Amino acid sequence: MENNNLLPDDVMYGDDAHLVYCTDEDDGDDSNSELEDGDDINEELEDVEDNNIHPEVDEVEPGMVAAADIGSDAESDFNDSDQDNQLPRAQRPNRKRGMTRLPRLRTDYTRSGGRKKLVEFDNLGRFSGKYRALFVSYLGDLVRQKVGLRVFSWKAVEPEERVKLWQQITRFFDVDDCQFKVVMKRMGMLLRNFRRKVYSKYIKPNLGNPRKLAIIPRRYQTIMNDQDVWDKFVAHTQSDKFTDLSGRTTEARKSMKYTHRMGRGGYKTLTEKLVANNVIAKDEHPARSLLWCKGREDKHGDIKPEAKMIADQLMEHEKQIKDGTVLLEPGTFS
Repeated sequence: MENNNLLPDDVMYGDDAHLVYCTDEDDGDDSNSELEDGDDINEELEDVEDNNIHPEVDEVEPGMVAAADIGSDAESDFNDSDQDNQLPRAQRPNRKRGMTRLPRLRTDYTRSGGRKKLVEFDNLGRFSGKYRALFVSYLGDLVRQKVGLRVFSWKAVEPEERVKLWQQITRFFDVDDCQFKVVMKRMGMLLRNFRRKVYSKYIKPNLGNPRKLAIIPRRYQTIMNDQDVWDKFVAHTQSDKFTDLSGRTTEARKSMKYTHRMGRGGYKTLTEKLVANNVIAKDEHPARSLLWCKGREDKHGDIKPEAKMIADQLMEHEKQIKDGTVLLEPGTFS
């Protein structure tokens, strides 16, 4: 019988044996995201479950507060004018959702007498349970505040500082100590995403404009108030080493043609939605071909033309497997 390997080149299989799509993470960074100094390209292309290449609405869990953003583009973050506030409400420009902050997390912790929120992990080592999204948001908020732009690579964060981060995490969340490396790896990914976003939105568009480059974006002034740290980061992003690494990463990113539409929840949330919509049974392990196709559908159920052909081939292949007309190679999955 014919053996068909129809999965596209940018679908990979991670160490935890679940479907991995390699792309950017979380905050909807553009396709030309920059690589941090000290990280190799293979590490940068790792999958992150909270990917959000085409975000529509950020997920907000109870306890999250979205700080108001200033204006609707990067320009407004450098503009201290309050002219917009003087306009009638109907004429004011739409304001985008700002940073996620978590004051209610601390309030709930205090009011409950110090009761921690349990963080669960599924059999593939991914965050699971009721507080999954809240936990990831807390990690992002924590790493932005405590590490931020002080170092140019997550690898440069000292072990002692990582232990302090872990102590802060376990103050509010009940996390098994054996998951330390998993959590630290996720924090490194979130930090890379934060730096990418800062560079692509506030530095890259203003190259050649020293006045704007010298100003800490208003959006982040509550967590970045050290002008020397900001100036060093701006200078680092204009170095030859950074430019070279950034260029190579950009080229690698361009090779990824089949971007998913799952948002920050990744395959975990997608699987839950398939169960809720009765596409699969609650105890059923979904085929990877089904996850790949559903992960590339927009809210109307449509798939971009460049991915539609691959999706059709995958579903036809899946049908052949169920009908018994195609032979799987040993060790592969449906």
